[in-house]
Amino acid sequence: MTAPRWLPQDRAAGASAPTTLLVLGLVTLGLTVAIASLGRATVALQHGTAAADAAALAVLTGSPLAGGSGSPNVEAAADVARDNGASLVRVELAGWPRSVVVAVAVDLDLPLVDGVVTTEAAAALHPP
Repeated sequence: MTAPRWLPQDRAAGASAPTTLLVLGLVTLGLTVAIASLGRATVALQHGTAAADAAALAVLTGSPLAGGSGSPNVEAAADVARDNGASLVRVELAGWPRSVVVAVAVDLDLPLVDGVVTTEAAAALHPP
């Protein structure tokens, strides 16, 4: 007795479609996670840059050219960096009281990558 024509003769026939869909789904998921991680890393870098800029300006508030006491306001820079989700790494006062360079660290907070990004910013005063 032979099988009716509407039944597949080979049980493996048609098995490639679910496998192809599974592979495409996994590739799509992987690409989605990668693109989302890249976006989050970009946002973290921008937050770090903004925090470094604000911290550099905070250091210069102590400059006598800005009406300050004459000593760099490093404590204010640390507070500003922390308020912006970063931590103060380094303050270079080579150009004091006219300019400073500040570096801050920001946690990437990614699901697959654990890391910290360090960004730098400079601020300068130009007296009249």
